[in-house]
Amino acid sequence: MHYNYWTDENKTLNILSAINEGFDAVVEYIREDKVSRLVEIYENLQVPQSPPKPKYSSALIPSEPIREYRPPIRREILERSDVLVDILADKDFSIAAIDSGIFTSGPHILIDIAVINVGFWYINYRSISGGGGNRAKIYVDIEEGTRLRTITKDMETEVIKELIAKLSGKKKFVLLDESFSLSYTLSWSEKDRIEMVSKVVLLIDEILNRGSVPIGIFYTRTHDIVRGISTLKPNIDIPRVPDRALMNKVLNTLSRSPTFKVYSKALEGSKLEILAFYVKVGEGNILRVEFPKAAHDLIDDIYLVVITQSILGGGYPLALQRAHDWAVIDAETREIILGEICRRLGIPLPDMIYSRKLGRKISPIE
Repeated sequence: MHYNYWTDENKTLNILSAINEGFDAVVEYIREDKVSRLVEIYENLQVPQSPPKPKYSSALIPSEPIREYRPPIRREILERSDVLVDILADKDFSIAAIDSGIFTSGPHILIDIAVINVGFWYINYRSISGGGGNRAKIYVDIEEGTRLRTITKDMETEVIKELIAKLSGKKKFVLLDESFSLSYTLSWSEKDRIEMVSKVVLLIDEILNRGSVPIGIFYTRTHDIVRGISTLKPNIDIPRVPDRALMNKVLNTLSRSPTFKVYSKALEGSKLEILAFYVKVGEGNILRVEFPKAAHDLIDDIYLVVITQSILGGGYPLALQRAHDWAVIDAETREIILGEICRRLGIPLPDMIYSRKLGRKISPIE
């Protein structure tokens, strides 16, 4: 049987054509220089005594004077990565981090399974002792999505208890690759969102109650500073600029922004109060740092931990990279998981796969 396929279409050329047709808008956006317009407004902000409640789902309201905050240690010393370990050892810092990976069988596999893998890493700088590892659990017949996320938080809390017991420093810090403001849960059902907030509050409390400081570190595309300015100056036309673009403009490398009070609709009704600042690790490399208000007096230490870890990690905190390595479930590990389940069930892998789509991905048509 002969099929007459269209052969005059080229996927890549069609995509390039679309870019060409719409590129004028990109050029116009850049030429408008919205960032420079915003900088002037931002630098004239004042810390409000009693800020109004934002009308947005999330916003940042300044809690320190608007200026650039420089590192607590001279920049020329920080640029020498060989002495950073000595600095952290002299301060008797212990730093830990956790991250999580989730494997689900998905719609192509006959059995609904999920594996949650929590990775961790820690170091006591004075004694130069530490290590990493992971804790994993398998679950059956659990719906993908928010339920898995909340279960993961339970596992992380249990690992945190075990991990902090390994820290021996005078000051202890636990790094997490996540946002404490939980704005991402606003698309969830109210029940799921409330449950997730309670899990995160419990995790943060566990860390604080065990004499450690939780620090959330992540990249973001949010416009929370613009929303904060719009809240404080509702009658001014504010250009819509991402926080990372503004911070890249106003900060020098290794400097931080002022601290901001985090407003998040997701946290309404909870006891969790979060502060945040941005750090410029390098050109275009802007990290958002969040921590509970209870740790405000340790802001210089938090700042030092973030920048030293980022330097040691080549642009992103070393401890979080190490925890991620223990947490990630890559393609090879996924195959091992499925292979082991098949071995224990006494069935060949192809018998577990019922989706022709997945079968073709594994053995594509020649």
